[in-house]
Amino acid sequence: MVHIQIVLRDGALRRVTSRGHATVAGGMESAPCAAVSVALKSFGLILMDRGCTVYGAAPAPGEFDLRCDRCDDLSWYTGAADMLRAVIAEVQRDWPDQVSVQYSEEKTDGT
Repeated sequence: MVHIQIVLRDGALRRVTSRGHATVAGGMESAPCAAVSVALKSFGLILMDRGCTVYGAAPAPGEFDLRCDRCDDLSWYTGAADMLRAVIAEVQRDWPDQVSVQYSEEKTDGT
């Protein structure tokens, strides 16, 4: 199962992490796993292309961590983050037994 954690700050996407794999019979990775991977990687790349200050890591297979520290065009960033959230929601809706999404709110002191 792919476990996605989306952290918001004042309702805006601040960080997204993903852990695990969705697999099919025989242990092969599946369409939902690929969909999540492409969505997260693409989101990170468009943030970097737009000049946002981001931290990203894939410390091990099946792990992804992306944090946006600053993006000058807040309106554009909000739209891009909303699109990511919509894509992730669609993947979870289509494969609820393989993808879980949890939301949390970051406090203003960074915790």
